Amino acid sequence: MKIILKRTLNTPKFVGGVFLSEDGKQICVSGERGKNVDHPCIPPGDYVCFLQEHCQENGKCYPSYEIKDVPNRTNIEIHILNDPVTESLGCIGTGMTVVKGGAGGWHISFSSVAYKKFISFLNGHDWFTLSIIEDFGPEPTEDPELPVGTGVSGTTPVHEKPPPFEEPTPVPSEEVIGSWVGRLYRSIRSWIARVNAEFDRTKWEKFLSFMRDIISILAGVLKPKI
Repeated sequence: MKIILKRTLNTPKFVGGVFLSEDGKQICVSGERGKNVDHPCIPPGDYVCFLQEHCQENGKCYPSYEIKDVPNRTNIEIHILNDPVTESLGCIGTGMTVVKGGAGGWHISFSSVAYKKFISFLNGHDWFTLSIIEDFGPEPTEDPELPVGTGVSGTTPVHEKPPPFEEPTPVPSEEVIGSWVGRLYRSIRSWIARVNAEFDRTKWEKFLSFMRDIISILAGVLKPKI
C-alpha cells in the first residue's frame, strides 16, 4: 500500500499538507515543523512505515507508524498532534483542518478524529510506503478552508464540520496480555512486516502462516482472563 503526503503550505515554522491515497483521494491533512527550525520536517522522498505503538505521557498507547530510514534521524512517527512546534521533534501529525495560531503561526485541529480516519484507511496493514512530495503555494492571509491545498488550482474545498471527538482504540496494555507476551507479539509482527516488505511474499507464504499460527496460540493460551 502507498500513501502520498503532498506538502502545500511552507512557512518558517510550520509545513502543512494533505495525505492522499494512490488514486488521489484525500484522507486527512498533515502538520509538521518547518524546514528552518530545530528538528525540522523530514526530506521529501519515499519511506517505508512500520506499525508499532505510540505511548503518551499519561500512559495511554495507541497504534502508530514509524517512518524508517530517515537520514540522520530516528523515532520519526505519524501520530496525533495539534501543534508540531510544541508537540513533536520532527514527527508528522494528522488533522481535519489547518488554521492560524499556535507556536508556529499555524496548527492542525481535530487531530484525534483525523488520525482515526488515517488508521481506518490503512485497515490494519503492518507497513506501507509513504511518498512525500512538495507543491508549495503562497501562504494564505486567512484560515484556509478544509484542507490546505488539494493540488487543484483555483478551487477551494467546501468546509465540513468535523465529527464528534473520539479517541482511537488503544493497544491492549502489557498488563492485560502479559509483559513478555506483548513484547514477543510485537517483535514477531514487526519482523513479519519487514519480511513482507523486502522479499517475495510467495516464497515465505508457508513460513509466515506458521508464525501467525504460533502467535495466535500464544496470545490465546497466555492471555489472562479479565
